[in-house]
Amino acid sequence: MKSEGRRVKRETAVCVGCASVLVCALVAGSAEGADGKGLYLIVTRRALAAGAETLAAYRRETGYDVAVEALERSSGDAAGPLRVDAIRGCIDRAVASRGGRPAFIVLCGDETEQVDAEADWRMPAVRVPLYRWRLNQRTTFTSDSCWGDLDGDGLPDVPVGRVPARSSEAVRAYVDKLRRYEAQEISADALRTVLWMGIPGYDAKSDALMTPIAMETVRRYLPGVLTCWWLSGDPRWPCWLPRDEQAGRFLAEMQAGSVFNLFCGHGSASKALANISKSMRTAMTADDLRGLPSGRPSGPLVFLACTIGRFEWSKGPCLGEALWAHPGGPVVVVAASTQSHPLTNYYSAIGLARTIGQSGRTIGEWWVAAQRVAYREFSPVVEAMLKDAEGKLEPRIDVAKLRRDQPPMFNILGDPACRLRLPEPLAVDAECRDGRLTVRSSLPEGVRRVAVGVLLRRDRPTLAGDAPMPSTSPTAAARSDRRGRLDRFNALRVAVCDMPASPGTFELDRALPASLAGRSGAKLRLVAVGSTGRTWAGVADLVIEREGATR
Repeated sequence: MKSEGRRVKRETAVCVGCASVLVCALVAGSAEGADGKGLYLIVTRRALAAGAETLAAYRRETGYDVAVEALERSSGDAAGPLRVDAIRGCIDRAVASRGGRPAFIVLCGDETEQVDAEADWRMPAVRVPLYRWRLNQRTTFTSDSCWGDLDGDGLPDVPVGRVPARSSEAVRAYVDKLRRYEAQEISADALRTVLWMGIPGYDAKSDALMTPIAMETVRRYLPGVLTCWWLSGDPRWPCWLPRDEQAGRFLAEMQAGSVFNLFCGHGSASKALANISKSMRTAMTADDLRGLPSGRPSGPLVFLACTIGRFEWSKGPCLGEALWAHPGGPVVVVAASTQSHPLTNYYSAIGLARTIGQSGRTIGEWWVAAQRVAYREFSPVVEAMLKDAEGKLEPRIDVAKLRRDQPPMFNILGDPACRLRLPEPLAVDAECRDGRLTVRSSLPEGVRRVAVGVLLRRDRPTLAGDAPMPSTSPTAAARSDRRGRLDRFNALRVAVCDMPASPGTFELDRALPASLAGRSGAKLRLVAVGSTGRTWAGVADLVIEREGATR
């Protein structure tokens, strides 16, 4: 036990030492490629070098200055198993040769629970001490993201991702998936987030409040050009489905198109849990991927839940890895390698909502920015409700230590430089008058098509406390009814037109769709698609009245 403690302290010190080396490069700035995207550093094993070169070639095509470092070169003892501090030598060498800090770091290889394993695909991870609030928790967790903390303040500065492959073929398969995802055209239907909200199961008060709090957070912070598709693990909400349908529907909605996807609930290495009650237990496992088509990769998926990203798990690929590896699954998975706390998960959700579209255009940059915002979030109401929800081992739980552990326990499985499929901003003007809808915009060069729609405001959510609990074995009619309720709950976009267009002044004058009469709080959204895959979008407020409309 003492030797284990010394090893963990040594590995943590390695990251801090690496930070002191990299902070000098931080002052000098990032090393930039021809397109100004920065240094993209791949650390790999020689057994995976051919696959890593495939990833390097693709990122060079997209404008990055790419460096590939073989981990064996930094090993102090060639006869023994690799130590995690070998990664530090690779990073140091890249920084010294390129004259600036990396913009992204990618670790190519898988990990095991045995720190002395000698597999030729093994890419060691740092073991970090965990502040525990329950006795059954492990004392340490695996972390890659701590390598991105350049200044030693405990918060990430550079996105770090892992390609958890054990062969060059697996790396090449992932690069093919990445290419196919980034080549997809951004459509109006895909300008959304797909969100599966679990029920906490702590007590009646928190169960009643968490979904409304989540919906209010999305309403307040999500960019206006995006909509949110909801699925709930709570059967009292209209966006609930029978428990055996939820995972499949969530995966199908992700694959249909989205900017990003989010699961909030409970988890383990093998499953995501949206409801933990015995009668309504609702889970997603790797088995649910069997029915997922392979042709179209899904958007990035963030799990604000426990342990789903435990990539060193000895019993096989964790759920996060299984989703990452499926050709039709998420192109990137962000998940925790240990038990995450519900309070800091809530703050992370706030950070994600507040920074989407504001901090970089890659999944890695967004995640780093979100964690820095989340670290400083504070809600006295939510903190009082959640800080002791899962127990404590001290008279007073140390929230500062919970905050400290949150950023390093979450890891990015996949390429942190994967592009967020967000549109570029577009100025739009719209008005409704006497039953006519008028839209004006100036379309940029390259536009070939526009889609105009009206986004309706969802009423502020309230819990249907008197809603009857559904049967654990619903009839076909009950299932159909629930699917209809879910679809109606999420039907908040009314299409106006989808038509060819060209650069320059755009004007549209149409009769207001009858379904919009009397609706309040609507927004007009215009999406312009370019011939080279670029997409622009903008929104304008609308006031729609029963006796005609005025802006």
